[in-house]
Amino acid sequence: MSMGNKIERKCPACSKLYFADEIRLKFGRETTCSRECSYKLRGSSLNKSKKYFCAVCGISILRPPSHVKSNFVFCSRKCHYEGRSLGFVKRIVKNPYSITVDGRKAWKESGEKRKGIPYKKPVKWTCEVCGKIRTISRGNLAPSRKLRFCSSECANKALTGENNPAWRGGHPKYYGPDWRPLQREARKLDEHLCQRCGISQKEIGKSLDVHHIKPVSSFEISNDANYIENLVSLCHDCHMLVEWNGVDFELPIRCKL
Repeated sequence: MSMGNKIERKCPACSKLYFADEIRLKFGRETTCSRECSYKLRGSSLNKSKKYFCAVCGISILRPPSHVKSNFVFCSRKCHYEGRSLGFVKRIVKNPYSITVDGRKAWKESGEKRKGIPYKKPVKWTCEVCGKIRTISRGNLAPSRKLRFCSSECANKALTGENNPAWRGGHPKYYGPDWRPLQREARKLDEHLCQRCGISQKEIGKSLDVHHIKPVSSFEISNDANYIENLVSLCHDCHMLVEWNGVDFELPIRCKL
């Protein structure tokens, strides 16, 4: 609802004509035609860069005051070096090199001795899967890296199932005939809300996960794990935290029976 009269004015950022509320203008509102123009105008007021001309090539450039160290401004490092050779600016060396003739000679002899010899011997290992011999320089070797495989493909082949350190026994592909009906019933009893964070099924746009409080692997028959007191609705993120990280949360009343 309008507070005052609408007046036509020109946007100070893009020069576009627009209508603004007269009363809101008194309080500094609606001073531009859009939020984008407001940000643009605010940025231009904070920008203190000035226009300069390169002392070598004459091209126009923008520089903030903090970047102007002398009476001469350059557009690039190339022009800066050329301006130094022309005498516009001088190079100031605070810590000059102090190399003696004997030191330079010893440095050169040391380099000639090690010519063609690697600083450190490379590391060799044999892949546990395909038997391929690989070599890597010590500079690329991380301290915690275990050299066992030649590629990610061989690593995936070797570290599958029980051979993987994160293996937890797996889970059956079929949970039994009672799983689907009880899964739907658990979501309905939990009012389609995650029982840990409270997010609704409508908010995430897909069905909630149903978590077994006592894992299926602890039962001899998979279908025995499917009873309503053992099922709770969780969103996928909370399900992963509870399943893999053991995060505790408040269980529904029916699960405490």
